[in-house]
Amino acid sequence: MANFRFAFLNLCKQTLHQNCLLRTSSCTSKVISTTSSALTPHQNILLPIITSFRFSHTFLSRISAEMLWKGVTSVSNAGRRKGRGSAAGRMRQKDLNRGQVIGYGKKNMLWPGLNSPVIQGKELIPQRELPPDEKRTQRILELRDKAVSRRSFKLHPLERGWTSNKLPGRNLGPPDPVGEEKFEGFNSRVLEFKPVMHMSGTRGRVRRFSAMVVVGNGKGLAGFGIAGSPTGASAAKLAKNRASKALRYIELDNNSIIHDFYSEFGPCRLFVHKMPEGFGLVCHRCIREICKVLGIKDLWVKVEGSTKNYQCITRAFFIGLHKQKSFSTTGR
Repeated sequence: MANFRFAFLNLCKQTLHQNCLLRTSSCTSKVISTTSSALTPHQNILLPIITSFRFSHTFLSRISAEMLWKGVTSVSNAGRRKGRGSAAGRMRQKDLNRGQVIGYGKKNMLWPGLNSPVIQGKELIPQRELPPDEKRTQRILELRDKAVSRRSFKLHPLERGWTSNKLPGRNLGPPDPVGEEKFEGFNSRVLEFKPVMHMSGTRGRVRRFSAMVVVGNGKGLAGFGIAGSPTGASAAKLAKNRASKALRYIELDNNSIIHDFYSEFGPCRLFVHKMPEGFGLVCHRCIREICKVLGIKDLWVKVEGSTKNYQCITRAFFIGLHKQKSFSTTGR
């Protein structure tokens, strides 16, 4: 129907312009002229040959590159809640134009005025084909991979945490100064760092980070703090400053505790034994970090019950340290 409507419009234009033929790019026209003298010039008509129309817009030209990459790299909300899209094998967006320069292509050509000067000395440089560049494709692929890959920061083995470069087990330095108090000689260790979720009435499921940090000076003065924040760095910093405000003094016997004790909190039960000098720290890694900031160097601890509840383990250990009886109290 569209082709016949197009033919009718051409016929009307032919009649109005008196034998002025209109030629279009979307169809091939054919002019039929009459030889009879009785026919008027207005009877010369333009009849289009019925052809199929082809539009220049295709699927790839209608959709932008950003939308195409989003369809490949995006993750649904249900998949994101399950942890998809955050692993190391996640596909990342690449800049396919990186490394390509106007005037240089697969066929190595010399284009005066584009990739070379027009005149060299007094001679006019002609357009010519150069020898093929076999390393061009390899250079472009290397540039694309270099742009996508992340830069890895190597840490000293003593600065690493319990697992690779993750935050638990790492040193955060001394707490921030409070007034004139600079906390010289203090050190801090991250005991727990985890993402948490809570439901909001307006924003739905909200992601936050929780951190637990212990602070001490290595001479029996220590404390721990727990804090949460929308970002991981701010959560760790807030927990470190809270721990500096909850310091308590623990009486020690040289490099170990005063006596053996049993302590429990929640599902965790601790059996703590005093050890001679040179024995070392044979205990849970959470308790080992607490001993480092307290100044305890020789200790043996058995943890029963829940060994992954670091908050309960920390509270049980501090409760047991507080309930120790000094030599003067025992002698009375």
